[in-house]
Amino acid sequence: MKDNIEETTVDKPAAEDYSRIMNFIGQNLYSSLAESMEKLPPHFRNQKMVCNALSAFLVNVIYQQSSGNKESCQKMFGDITQIIENQLNNITPGAKL
Repeated sequence: MKDNIEETTVDKPAAEDYSRIMNFIGQNLYSSLAESMEKLPPHFRNQKMVCNALSAFLVNVIYQQSSGNKESCQKMFGDITQIIENQLNNITPGAKL
């Protein structure tokens, strides 16, 4: 995996660029999560811990992006939930992510 994404002069990335950028960010976040999980004692390396870690991460991001405004937090959470549902529905069985 490349360590960075080349800078583009386009304000709005094309669909292909956007997908590449999101995959780049997603892979880096996943690598960080996997590395953190490996540092935990074996009995904590499970799906529940992954879910809790992702939840804590998302809550921190949502809170920071929403400046603590409860309505804004709920809207962003709803937006993220919808995006996740759409992405899960668009995964081709057997596709490598």
